Amino acid sequence: MRRQVCDDRVALMGLGFPVTSFSYPFSSDTPPVRQIVSDCAFNSASATGLIRNPTGCPNCPLAETLLPLDPFRVRAVTSIKADWTLEDLKSLVIQAEGAGGG
Repeated sequence: MRRQVCDDRVALMGLGFPVTSFSYPFSSDTPPVRQIVSDCAFNSASATGLIRNPTGCPNCPLAETLLPLDPFRVRAVTSIKADWTLEDLKSLVIQAEGAGGG
């Protein structure tokens, strides 16, 4: 896992991308994985499915805190689905604004 995370960051940087943040595949973040991401020189990482959204997570917070409690576990909504409407997306922004988060 360490090789994949670090080598992929280096490869993307070699293509000229300014790589600073990581997104856990399938929100597979655990303390050991978070440590690997940090060791590979990322500044932050996001985990999806941890913010209340139109398709679920009714007990999740309405928004991530500003500043996030853990920069290597920045909470985000689930992956945006193809059937989400503009209203669904707007509701997420309004929800975050109303909760004082981002």
